[in-house]
Amino acid sequence: MTGIMLPSLTSAVYFFIFLFLCTWWSLCRTFDTLIFSCMCVLMAIFSAGHIIVLYLYQFQFFQESIPADDVTVVFGISPIIQSNCSHTWKLIVHPERQWFHFVNPIMLLLLYYTLATLIRLWLQEPIDQLT
Repeated sequence: MTGIMLPSLTSAVYFFIFLFLCTWWSLCRTFDTLIFSCMCVLMAIFSAGHIIVLYLYQFQFFQESIPADDVTVVFGISPIIQSNCSHTWKLIVHPERQWFHFVNPIMLLLLYYTLATLIRLWLQEPIDQLT
């Protein structure tokens, strides 16, 4: 879902890896466990970086430094929070944002937590087998 929620270059990475995995699986092929685990670790690192960049872009400094133009749209980074230094106690949401701008960070977090849990279970598996 992360790859199709907000079309961009960063979402294209998720989408094409999903297409590759589904195509490989539909051809009744198997993955080496080491290759699949390395791909999961790399995707967890990529999604963590994506979440961090998206979070940092919500600060006023970054929104003023990098205006919301074609560069941010291409990379799927959209300002959700509109900050105002004179009213710091108010949480103002950009009025022109649609539902998928709000769901995209949630899907990224869900992807990251799924990958992190999968990696954690893989790392605990050899310990359980030895005892």
